[in-house]
Amino acid sequence: MNHNMMMNMTSHNMTNTTNIPTHSMPHGMTHPMDHNNDTTHPISHSELMQMFFTLGNKVTVVFKEWETSSDGEIIVSCLALLVIAFLYEGLKVSREMLMRPKRSSAVVMAPSDKMSSSFLSCRHFLQTLLHMIQVSLGYFLMLVVMTFNVWLCISIVVGAGLGYFAFGWLTPSINNLGEHCN
Repeated sequence: MNHNMMMNMTSHNMTNTTNIPTHSMPHGMTHPMDHNNDTTHPISHSELMQMFFTLGNKVTVVFKEWETSSDGEIIVSCLALLVIAFLYEGLKVSREMLMRPKRSSAVVMAPSDKMSSSFLSCRHFLQTLLHMIQVSLGYFLMLVVMTFNVWLCISIVVGAGLGYFAFGWLTPSINNLGEHCN
């Protein structure tokens, strides 16, 4: 960065002690040590990094529209997440079962024919779609865990455990299918 540009940035935001233009930060957010621009109260660095598990029933579950504010709503959310985690484990097992080669291949194919037929096959397209769903569900469950709500986290762990119990015995091998969250 050249000297003139640095001087413009500094002179533009004389009250901003970090020399970062406020337009480069999210709306309404100022640097934690910027006491001049903060209209509410200064936030220390230690306050920004504190993360605690909570037991309350008031939580936003990933989407703004999925907010809980009562015991009944948190219970329904926990049950929904338990089912999603259960199905996530079933999806992993079904993907592994789809990867198993078919045993009824009486016709011997050349390697180039085998590659093109498997690459453009319905089986490969289905496997790709299931992979995309698995990645999406995995990241969704990870985001829910990041709410640090104890009840939601326990629901996901119990759902994954029940799902593994129900489906895990179907696959003799332990195969990593690109699991992104666990």
